[in-house]
Amino acid sequence: GAASRGKGRRMWKGVDYLIKAYHSAALHIEKSLEDFLKCVNCSQLLHKYIIAESKDSPTYGRHLESLKSILQILITKGNKLLGTLDPGDNEARDCVTEYIGQAKTKPR
Repeated sequence: GAASRGKGRRMWKGVDYLIKAYHSAALHIEKSLEDFLKCVNCSQLLHKYIIAESKDSPTYGRHLESLKSILQILITKGNKLLGTLDPGDNEARDCVTEYIGQAKTKPR
């Protein structure tokens, strides 16, 4: 009914909000592992919502394009972040490398 349709619209507004939040949070993620990881979490949440969205939804195409650009930012800035991390900090480096790899294989 109308109530469930309204709920769906609210959820996609939430997706738009998350996309905006991601872009403002992603400005300096190449300099901070903590910020990079926050953006990874945000991108994973967005991926979950957008993949669940109906393919014939009027916002699906736009959300999918946003997701692709978000993942591209993660890959580009993640690679820059790798260059700033301590070469001896294998845990941080492995973590960033793993997320870059995941970003390259999405969206599905």
